Amino acid sequence: MKKPTVKYSKGEIGRVRIVEDFLPSPDRLVLREDNVKVTLSLSQRSVAFFKRAARQRRVPYQRMIRALVEEHAQATTDPGELLTRVNRALSVILKQAKTTMFATCFYVVADVEAAQLRFANAAHPSALHIRRGSASADKLHDNGCTGLAMGLLPAASYTTSTRSMAEGDLVMLFTDGLFEVESPSGELFTQEQLQNTVSRHATLPPEEFFKSVIGEIRQFSERESFDDDVCIVGMHIQHTE
Repeated sequence: MKKPTVKYSKGEIGRVRIVEDFLPSPDRLVLREDNVKVTLSLSQRSVAFFKRAARQRRVPYQRMIRALVEEHAQATTDPGELLTRVNRALSVILKQAKTTMFATCFYVVADVEAAQLRFANAAHPSALHIRRGSASADKLHDNGCTGLAMGLLPAASYTTSTRSMAEGDLVMLFTDGLFEVESPSGELFTQEQLQNTVSRHATLPPEEFFKSVIGEIRQFSERESFDDDVCIVGMHIQHTE
């Protein structure tokens, strides 16, 4: 097959119109933006609502939920303010749809320059902060208080709490399906037991750590599967400045 050739002309190209560059700026193309970790738990009714709306617009419902969070994340880096904004927006959507539902959320920002974790909670299971130096796991909460689930009260506000962090620390976010399991005799695996399990495996590398924690829970229930949906997000602090 003959290779196509390109012919060049020295003549005038005629009228030219300069259009605005549609590409991102060079710094956005080169530099990767820092990400934060967030877990969002929705009721079955909430998921059904977003699925119906997504089908009407022919987009994945997960994209609609993520877009709601990301839109307001561009306006603020404060976790408490962000949850307050998302709650207000979600309440407006639900009111227009004439439906009642709720969502829980835990939002955390790791500030490596300040060696600090900033977080806010909307009725979600508290994330665990695993300090590798002391081989312990502590709940990320402010005096044991959490905010209301989002979507219930438009005027609800959420506060930002802080916690120091160090190189090698691990933050573990999860949904309640991870610890709401039963043994064959009907004994419940509580959130406190999960915290103790995490502490026992705190010195393991991140990859082995999660496998060991899930393995111990499966051993407790004597089952490979979980009754509820399970989502686990791990954030390894590799360095601070």
